[in-house]
Amino acid sequence: MVDLQRRKFLTAMVPKDQEDTDQKETARHKSSVRPPWAIIDDTAFSSCCSQCLECARICPQGIIKTDNRGYPCVDFSQSGCELCGDCVDVCKDGALIKKNKKVKPWQHRVTIREQCLLQQKVICRSCVEACDEDAIRYQLIPGGLAQINIRTKRCNGCGFCIATCPVKAITVDFTAVVEEKKQNTKSK
Repeated sequence: MVDLQRRKFLTAMVPKDQEDTDQKETARHKSSVRPPWAIIDDTAFSSCCSQCLECARICPQGIIKTDNRGYPCVDFSQSGCELCGDCVDVCKDGALIKKNKKVKPWQHRVTIREQCLLQQKVICRSCVEACDEDAIRYQLIPGGLAQINIRTKRCNGCGFCIATCPVKAITVDFTAVVEEKKQNTKSK
C-alpha cells in the first residue's frame, strides 16, 4: 500500500534537522496512542491491561508495538489500522472494548504540519488517496494553489494518512479532541 520508493525520493527534500524533530515527535506520541477501542483514560487502561501483548501478536498490520512501559501502543509509521477488531477480540483484560459500531476506535484526530509538501507548493496527494473515509480533501484555491482540509468528524483515526506521508507532516493530535469536548460541554 505504501510506495516506499516514492517516500524515499520525497523524504530527501526534508532538511536533516527536521528529520530529528520528527523522530522526537514520533517517540513522544508513540506511548500515547493506544490500540483501537482502548479505554480512554490511560491510568484505567494501564490498570486493566496485563501487558500480555496478544493484541500485538494478532494485529495483521503489525502496528501494535509496546511503549516505554511495556504497554501496547500503535505505531503508524509503516501502516494504518484496518479496524478489523482482532485486537479487541483477543483482549481478555477488558482494556480494549468495542461496545458498538457507533463508538469511534480512537479519540484522536490528525494534524497537518507546516512541512506538508502541498504547503511548500509541491503537489502531493498521498494522504488524500490513503483516506478511505474521505476525511482529507484536496481543495483548489484561487491562484492555482491547493490546500488540504481535514474533516474531523469523518476521521476514524486509522493512521493510513500518517503512514503514507513522505515528509511525516501528519501527526496525531489529542488537543483537538479535548477542545471539541470542551465546546460540546459548553453548548449543553
